[in-house]
This record gives sequence, C-alpha cells and structure tokens, in this order.
Amino acid sequence: MLVVGGAIVAAMLLPFVVVVRPSLDAPFHADAAVVLSGDHGERLPRALELVRSGMARTLVLAGEPDLAEDKELCANPGTFEVICLRPNPDSTRAEAGSVAALAKARHWHGIMVVTTTFHATRARMLFRRCFDGRLAAIGVPPPYGKREVSQAVKHEVTRLVYQTFALRC
Repeated sequence: MLVVGGAIVAAMLLPFVVVVRPSLDAPFHADAAVVLSGDHGERLPRALELVRSGMARTLVLAGEPDLAEDKELCANPGTFEVICLRPNPDSTRAEAGSVAALAKARHWHGIMVVTTTFHATRARMLFRRCFDGRLAAIGVPPPYGKREVSQAVKHEVTRLVYQTFALRC
C-alpha cells in the first residue's frame, strides 16, 4: 500500500517538477530561433540575442504578435531575416506544425524554440512531434510574480497532461 501511495504522489508531483524545473537545452548553431506567442517581454530579447550573435540565421515569430517590437520586426526586419507566422488557431501545437512545415520547405536541419521556462517541456514535446531535425528548447524565466507564475504553472500542467495523450502534430 505504501508503494502505491508513493507512486500516486510521484505521479502528481512529476508534472509540476517538469514544468517548474524543466530540463532545458543549450543553444546551438541553428537555422532559426523561433519565438512562441505568449511573450511578456522575456522571449524576444533572448531570441534576438541568438540571432545577433550568429547562433541562428533567421528569426521566426510564431503566433499573434505580443509586443510592439514584434510588429515592428515583421514590418522592418533590419539586418537579418524575420519570418512572421500566424497559425490558426494560435496555439503551441499549431505553431509547432506551422514552423515544421516552414522548416521542411526551407530544408532546415535545426531550430531553437525560445519560450518561457515553464512552457519549455510542452513546447519541446509538441515540436518534437512535428519537426524531425535538431531541436533545442530555450527557456527564459518569466518576468512576473509568484502569483502569476503559480497560475501559469497550473495551466501548463493541465495542457501538458492533455497534450501527452493527444499524439498528433
């Protein structure tokens, strides 16, 4: 009975551990740095750093623009290539499918997905289902307080459990 109880507790805690303290990937030289929608100012600066340092050749902004800077980059990319994708619906799974189709069309072999730390595990899982190349989930700490993080973690755990059983790209 103790073993069963321990297994139940572990099964309940595992999603929280995977979301709160996820395994993150190291950046590598990739074809693109992909910023997922839902940015509160933490994701785009990290992706821009990757592109400007030469770690990625292209910046992909997936989903509806979250920041004025997103809209500006889509209109006036500057010195590097910017691709603005608007999948419908605006969800991580749709973003993964759209980016994978783009990567296939452009013969990309590697992408880095830049997202908030607690979203990295689910983003990696969904992109892995859709994209066959080298993939890194680059997590950036959220720029908001404990209460908002707690709400986001609850939401993310629910989505992670759902997406675990929804096996399509």
